[in-house]
Amino acid sequence: MTQSKGHVTVIGSGPGGCVVATFLRQKGYCVTMIERETFPRFHVGESLLPASQLIWERMGIAEQLQHSGHTFKYAGDFRIGRTPVSHGKDILSTIGHFNNFPRKDLAKRPYAYQVERAVFDKQLQDFAVAQGVELWDETSVEKVVFEEDRAVAVRVRHRGEAAYDKPTDFVVDASGRRCLIARQLDCVELDPEIRTSAVFGHFQGVTRDPGYRQGFFNGYFIEYGWMWFIPLANDVMSVGLVQNEPATSQWGNDAEEILLDAINRYEFIQTRFVKATQVGRVRRLKDLAYTTRQFTGDGWLSIGDANFFVDPLYSSGVQIAHSTGEMAADVICDYLSNGRNSKALSKYEKYIHAYRRTVFGPMRALYRMMRNYEIIEGYVQSTGHWFGNFNNWFLRRANCWGSGHFDRYRWVLRIMEWGAKQYARWGPYFFYLRGDDGWKAYERNRFTGPRLTIPKADNLQSPEAGTTGQGIGDAVNSPVRTESEQVRSLSVE
Repeated sequence: MTQSKGHVTVIGSGPGGCVVATFLRQKGYCVTMIERETFPRFHVGESLLPASQLIWERMGIAEQLQHSGHTFKYAGDFRIGRTPVSHGKDILSTIGHFNNFPRKDLAKRPYAYQVERAVFDKQLQDFAVAQGVELWDETSVEKVVFEEDRAVAVRVRHRGEAAYDKPTDFVVDASGRRCLIARQLDCVELDPEIRTSAVFGHFQGVTRDPGYRQGFFNGYFIEYGWMWFIPLANDVMSVGLVQNEPATSQWGNDAEEILLDAINRYEFIQTRFVKATQVGRVRRLKDLAYTTRQFTGDGWLSIGDANFFVDPLYSSGVQIAHSTGEMAADVICDYLSNGRNSKALSKYEKYIHAYRRTVFGPMRALYRMMRNYEIIEGYVQSTGHWFGNFNNWFLRRANCWGSGHFDRYRWVLRIMEWGAKQYARWGPYFFYLRGDDGWKAYERNRFTGPRLTIPKADNLQSPEAGTTGQGIGDAVNSPVRTESEQVRSLSVE
């Protein structure tokens, strides 16, 4: 390493924080990561995207991750049942294979991983430390200190000791859903259209697909939302339910009961749990989608979830943290090496605005289609059966977006987004004239079979008070973290 070019403080050591810290250290900066917790720790967001492979290769960690025992993920498989009691050919499917790209976009490693985040995040953290990044764990950042609108220090408290101000040349907010600087500036906004909530947990013995398909991400479209199945190592399956309003208004207060009710509403989902055992506490998050009005300022910027989060549907969270972290390292280098060059920060702000637009636009269109059964079924059937799982000249380019390459073929995304919006707007009228009434007809065919009760492992942690209904609107600024605060800071990706 060359002599330090300056000091950068990174708030948070999750995937985004580790990426920006590693690249900055490799560029010759002195970097300190400040982390409230001690790794390994639980975190949701276990399904990764192959676009991250390019960043891991540039970091130098790709080979290590490939041989770490993570489940290989070659595709995302999205399904919908013609009725809640569907089986076999009545389950429609569309598969986005990660090697189904234009030839020039194929990478050395056209696959991703399904990971236990406690393991994956610790690997990234250890790698950053091995590069020379200084790690302060069990240390809370209470606020960023500004002088004449410039970030000059962070106020830290280590293991309950007295707080003090730590000077720095630059601050990176990688605090995830905590959005520390955005909350401090009061500029966090919930998305007006995607008002989703989620419940999720870990199970063993859930039926998997055969062969290499057992590593696929499975998503099932249901009323106003979807369910995820993420296969992890040791026969563990991460299972989650995500729904938008108005469906979430029917949810109760018990996260386990919400998830179990969803499992028992659909025979094609219930059958996957016949031999299952619950091995992890069921958690709940609300207000998943949000953004911030300010991403950067003199002496600071934010990355990943500290900027925005849209939805876990296409597993975008970790990839966004990675790509914004890598971009941030270049911007910080430009800013500090050129006399605090404000043009570098302007470049980053434009980048985040464009990135956010590219991620949010298609996702809003998808949630509009989910409002009507025939509309979302038409999407699955057309991209899956009629067009061979995104296998034509146009859809192969759209498939790049679903694999994490959010900056490629934006013109294709604009066309897809426009078409989806028109389909979601006018399609229900056509289907209504044909005699179809969306999810109402679907619900009239409700599964009425025996209710399945899923046994719990003997060592399963019982749900603590305060783990239901936590959302982005809840402040998390206390240096002493309760269990409910830990759940609030979880990020669904």
